[in-house]
Amino acid sequence: MEDTINTNFEDNKDELVIIVDGKNNFINYKPRKDMRLNNLWHRSSSIFVFTKIDNEYFIYIHKRSKIKDYCPSYYNIGFGGVLAKGETYLDNALKELEEESGIKKKPEELFELGMFKCDTEYIKSFAMSYVILKKITHFILAINIVDSIFTIYSVQPFPLFCFALFCSFYFVRFILLSFFRAGHNYRPRFYDNTPTK
Repeated sequence: MEDTINTNFEDNKDELVIIVDGKNNFINYKPRKDMRLNNLWHRSSSIFVFTKIDNEYFIYIHKRSKIKDYCPSYYNIGFGGVLAKGETYLDNALKELEEESGIKKKPEELFELGMFKCDTEYIKSFAMSYVILKKITHFILAINIVDSIFTIYSVQPFPLFCFALFCSFYFVRFILLSFFRAGHNYRPRFYDNTPTK
């Protein structure tokens, strides 16, 4: 299974999003639908939510709605979204986390992992990644955004074909292992998945 774009999407199609160049310099604002259909560089956020049960770490996974513009009905390892006009990475992360899961956090409760540059056939984005560690007792699912949420053991094998490429389990495992190994000494980093020639 490959990443897909739903070209008939209607959800937020006219929302103005931040368009950047290949070095993350601001260019202008464009409607979300133009950004998706033309695969324009943009900014996004991704928040990885972990819980600890019996000294083992689990990550919350959610299934995207079938009406989403990017990878409808795929599983996603991070909550998040595309930055709209006037938003910062942190603004967007907090908004999307609450919108998609019902989890309300203060800015200081999100730990910054770093920037991930994603350059593929279907998505060109600079995603700021965050992590939180929290036991969640209940979620409030956003209608037409998230279909379900569940946990998986953070180091167990999981079929990669059902994940959106952008939220590659390999990438997440790499940054999270770095994060957990470094503990409080972790420093945010820049990650680039651009193919080398």
